[in-house]
This record gives sequence, C-alpha cells and structure tokens, in this order.
Amino acid sequence: LSRGLGDVYKRQVSAQSTGCLRDNKMKKIFALIFFIIAVTNCGKVTLTVKTNSIIARSSLTYISFNFDWHLNNEEYPAWFDSSILSLDLTNPRLISLAKSLSPAKLRIGGSEADEVIYDIGSNTGCSSTLFCLTMKRWEEIVAFADAAGLDLVFGLNAMNGRSQNSGRFNFTNLSNFLAYTAENRLRVYGFEFGNELQTKVPAEVMGSDYLQLRKIINNYWPSQSSRPKLIGPDENPDESYLATLLKICGSAMDAVTYHMYIGYGLDPRLPEQILEPSFLDQSRSIGTPITKIISSLAPNAEIWVGETAAAWHSGQDQTTNTFLSGFWYLDQLGTLATLGHKGFCRQTLVGGYYELLNKTTKYPNPDYWSALFWHRFMGVGVLSATVDGSNMFRAYAHCSNSVRGGVTLAVINLSSNETFDIDVTGFTVDIHHDYIFTSNSLRSQEMFLNGKQLIVSPSGELPPLDPVISSNPITVKPLSYGYIDIPTAKVQI
Repeated sequence: LSRGLGDVYKRQVSAQSTGCLRDNKMKKIFALIFFIIAVTNCGKVTLTVKTNSIIARSSLTYISFNFDWHLNNEEYPAWFDSSILSLDLTNPRLISLAKSLSPAKLRIGGSEADEVIYDIGSNTGCSSTLFCLTMKRWEEIVAFADAAGLDLVFGLNAMNGRSQNSGRFNFTNLSNFLAYTAENRLRVYGFEFGNELQTKVPAEVMGSDYLQLRKIINNYWPSQSSRPKLIGPDENPDESYLATLLKICGSAMDAVTYHMYIGYGLDPRLPEQILEPSFLDQSRSIGTPITKIISSLAPNAEIWVGETAAAWHSGQDQTTNTFLSGFWYLDQLGTLATLGHKGFCRQTLVGGYYELLNKTTKYPNPDYWSALFWHRFMGVGVLSATVDGSNMFRAYAHCSNSVRGGVTLAVINLSSNETFDIDVTGFTVDIHHDYIFTSNSLRSQEMFLNGKQLIVSPSGELPPLDPVISSNPITVKPLSYGYIDIPTAKVQI
C-alpha cells in the first residue's frame, strides 16, 4: 500500500488512542482542531433494505474453502508444506479452526489435479509422476473432512489419460479410483472433473466426458441418497465455452462452477485497487453473465464460484493475507450471494498468500474472522440493499442467523477519512449488535473486533466474540468493515 494511505490509517488509530495533553492551552487548540475534523469528516448514507421479499438464497455451506496440490518449490515459499499430498491433516489447531467454519465445503483442486494418477490397479504409472495419490493418503483426506464436519469436493484428473487435447478421455484409472471410494464407503460430497481447461479441451469434448462420468458415478453409487454430486467445469470465465458445454451436459450437473480472480498477485497497484469501488464492482460484472448462462442451461444446478481470492498467481504477500484483503472478501461474498450463488470456495484454507490460516502456524489470518462471522450471522435469505450518499460505503443485508425476524448487515467503509452515519430504512432499528473489524495497519495480519485483538488458543479454541450492543444510530469508522446484527428488526417473510 502507498505510504500515504498507510500513514493516514496509522494517524487515525493514533488519534483514537491519543492520551491527555499536558498544556491546557494546547488542549483547547487540539479540541477545536479535532472538532472541525470531526465535522468535515462525517458523512451520512441511506441504506434502504426491502423486507417484503427475498431476492436470492445462498446456502448453509456458502462459506467454503480449498486445498491445492502445489508443491514446495512453486513460487517458494508461498506453498511450503501446503500441498494436499504433504499437509499435516492431523494438526489439532487446523482441524479445530476448520470445524469452526462447518458446515462448509472443502474443495481439493488446482491445476496439478489434472496430472494426478491414482495408485489403484495395475500399471498406473505412479512412479513417473510427482502427483501420485495413494489410497492411504486418500483415506487421510476423507478422514480430515469427516473430523472437521466438512463436505468433501474432490477435483478429478481430466488430462492424464487423454491422448491429445481434443481426444476422448481414458477413464480406466479414474474409474478404479471411484470404485475403491465406493467400495470402502468413503464419504465424498461431490466430484469435479478438470481445472481451467477451457483453452485445452474443446467444450464439446468436455461436455461428452461429463456425461460419461455421470454414468460411472451413477453405476458405483446406485442410491441417489449417498451418490456424490457431479460438479464442474471449474473454468475461468468464458461465456461461450460454458454455454456450449452446458448445452450438452447441463442436465447432468448438480453444481456448475467457475473461477474468479479480479486482481493479479504481481501487480504493485493491488493494495490500492482493493479500496477502489470500480475494482470491487468487477465481481458483479463478471458474475452476472455467468449466472444467467447457468440459470438458463442448467436450471437445476447450484451456482458456485469454485476458486476465488482477491488476486491470482498465489495472491500477494502482505496484501491478500492481511486486514486489507477483507474489504474485497466481504464485498464479493455479498455480491455473489445477491446473484444466488450457493458456494463460495475461498482459495485457500492453507497455501499461497491468500490463505485463511497461516501455513506455518495454522493461526488465523484476518479473512478467517470475516468468514467465521458471515457463517454465524448472515442467513441464507438475501435481501435487497441499496446505498445512497457515497460510493465509498457498501452494504449487504440478509435475514439473520441469530434470531428469527432479525436482519444482519455486512458493512464496508472504504474511505480513509470519513465516518459514516447509517440511516437504515425499510425496518426499525432499535437495538443493534455491532461486530466491527479494525487493525493497527491495513497490511497487518492482526485483527481486532470492536477494538480487542482476536487471538485463538494453541488448541484452536476461539476467543470471546462479544458485540457492542447499542441503541444509538449506526456508525462505521474509516477503513473498517464487519457486521451489524439487528435482532429486533421484526421482518416477516
């Protein structure tokens, strides 16, 4: 982040904690200065929430996350000890903190998924690849998901077994793997097939392959109640490719997924971009046409963003793993919920520079807390919410998870110098419970809830997560974000 913006944030924190001045005269001068600043730096916005109907529904597992296959030497040290092949899945803190986000989907995916050979059957060729999945490791992955209460979504290889990009896929090794999974009654929520293959395999070929995979899954799991879902195609947004594919296999899909990264990890401007409304608006401009295609050609399928972070190329250290990332995260969570997405798979739980948990310590990065509070307070019913008065304040409204008839707001103040007073219309705000996040600096990995630092215990036990309960008008300070839970809204939908 530019030094100027960082200094502004530090001055704000400092001003909030300034001690008494010794000299009375200076006290009066500074009091006058601060009064003038307070007046000129207070803004007012109107937040209109329509409570007569629900505009969309997310899901109880909307907050979800991924593991990847990347090895230690890829963009070192971004992925050190983070590959699903080597990650310690018995770490008590990892299990505990993942469980705190359950129910959720745990997706295993990434580019290298298309290089994986499953070590089952004869002449697999496992000795010739860095990505060999043994059945022992596969059972450890399933056991981790079970221990943490997660729905496991596993990305299957769609390239190793294809003679050429346009050729049909040889399902032998993959079929043996699925047979082993079914015979051993390993719990899997769903299988994906391929990762970002829109420039490698024609849509017509992939569509036919999905139909073939549907038959294989149905054969091994005859009972629909225990049958894993068919999910995909996990493409980068390509409307033409997706439409062509879904015309062939849309009726066979249980969930349709795409990837979204609106920033680039090597872009030095990324820290400033995250605080720009035009940057955040890209989530809607990308998601809207994709949503329309899926709704039209696969109307019975759920819509997921299967892989997402503020920036691709493993994210950006000291940006996508810090407090700053939360402005993007909370905003895109809100945006895609209004578009009816049922899954939001954050890249990653562990790994890269966009991880929710620090890869070395397994303690939370700031975005973990945003995910946790969304999961606890933002219900599946999405309400229409419109902000008037400033484009630097953004808000989303859901039926509350905390109490029937309540409303929870996700609020984001992008301004570096303006505190916003929020005039809520659409229902009466009497008592509100505020959960507002701040930090010592925008690029800090420390997170404060209502001024108190959030620290988990060595075992992964969460700290007290107490709100500030108020009957005063709602205000949101500069460069902060969080949740306002309004249990007395008395919304009847």
